[in-house]
Amino acid sequence: MPTITIKTSGLFTEETKCALLNEIASSVALTAEVPREYVTIILLDGLTCFSGGAVASPDKPMAYIKMLTLKEQLDPHQRVKLAADLGDILAARGISTAGQQVSFQEVDDQHMAIKGELLNPPAVVSRGRRETVIAGRVVDDEQLKRLRIGVVALSVVSS
Repeated sequence: MPTITIKTSGLFTEETKCALLNEIASSVALTAEVPREYVTIILLDGLTCFSGGAVASPDKPMAYIKMLTLKEQLDPHQRVKLAADLGDILAARGISTAGQQVSFQEVDDQHMAIKGELLNPPAVVSRGRRETVIAGRVVDDEQLKRLRIGVVALSVVSS
């Protein structure tokens, strides 16, 4: 997190795409104060786009940028800086800031999964029977019983 999706009518070479993605990743990581490895960028170029009553043309490309972050991950000053930085980075590659739109969207950590796991799983999950969650994992009654036996044995050894 954050995840940035860029949809543009601009068409870039592979070399330009790599440079663009690297520059955006560095800028976002610095401003959002996250490791660069946490930044995900999806670039869709060469799209047909319509805005302001006209279809974007090759000499006047446009871009729609959506940034998804965790709730309250960015403060208003960071959003202002990111919008300006993204605008400058794309403008340097021929997409005028007049043809850009940036949208910031936040998601609660209970509604975001990374690598197949919710960032903030619920304390108890119900699937028609009692279940317990320990360290983000659903534990059935048999597993819980074994864990309790292990804790009792550990406390006896420790005493």
